[in-house]
Amino acid sequence: MTVQTKKYVAPRVYVKDLTPKKVLENALIYIDEYGWIKHTAGSKRMGFCAIGAIDEATTDLISSKSRFGNRVLDVLEKVNRLVASCLPKSAQGSIISYNDTHSRRKSDILQLFRCAIEKAEQ
Repeated sequence: MTVQTKKYVAPRVYVKDLTPKKVLENALIYIDEYGWIKHTAGSKRMGFCAIGAIDEATTDLISSKSRFGNRVLDVLEKVNRLVASCLPKSAQGSIISYNDTHSRRKSDILQLFRCAIEKAEQ
């Protein structure tokens, strides 16, 4: 007998209500629920890298990528700055490099997002 688990579905918001904190919270949930991967953005079937989770969370929070306007780009820029500010100096500000480092673990990425969420709350 196969037991299906319900996977997370982000609640829709209006673009005007999109915030860096909402994107980061959903990105963290996506990695926790769907899994974490390296070297590719990912999908709900295979899991997500850090950047892929941010992109998917943003897309799922709003109706479609066709609505990506200046407001969404502004939020994504803030999200990337918040995440980058939580990286160790050795990552040299690269979220992708940090995600794809050989020794990196899912728990490291979840902690990275938690740090960014805390900063978004300030």
